[in-house]
Amino acid sequence: LAFLLNLEQHQPYIEFFLPALMCSSGMMVSFFEGAYGSYTKLAKQKTFDGMLMSPIMPNEIAVGEILWAASKGFLSSMAVTLIAMLQGLFTTAWVLPSFLYIAITCWLFAAFGVWLACRAKSYDWFIYAQAGLITPMLFLSIPAMKR
Repeated sequence: LAFLLNLEQHQPYIEFFLPALMCSSGMMVSFFEGAYGSYTKLAKQKTFDGMLMSPIMPNEIAVGEILWAASKGFLSSMAVTLIAMLQGLFTTAWVLPSFLYIAITCWLFAAFGVWLACRAKSYDWFIYAQAGLITPMLFLSIPAMKR
């Protein structure tokens, strides 16, 4: 496996896999909360209809949904990071620069999920993005996440 993944000699697999796990956790949670959560509030629960009766603009609702989905994904990534730190898999100095990348990733995938929720006609629309874009990106990004 180390030969196929082009790992450095004597590098543990967990050092290769852990950064990808941190990032992919935030990516998946942000997208799913942005897509399914926002669509449910938009089409099924009609939460946004009630919010629009107040002096809130639609773009403020969208930014709020993106911020919520991104923060939920970021907290998911931080949970993975905390567990890895408690097990002694890496030091704090390595983690601090990765917070920026994880936050940007969470924001981008949350924004994509909210945008897709605004365009969707039913829950079935999310399957195309999930199967055609998100899942392949998850599998193809893991080998690219070497530190």
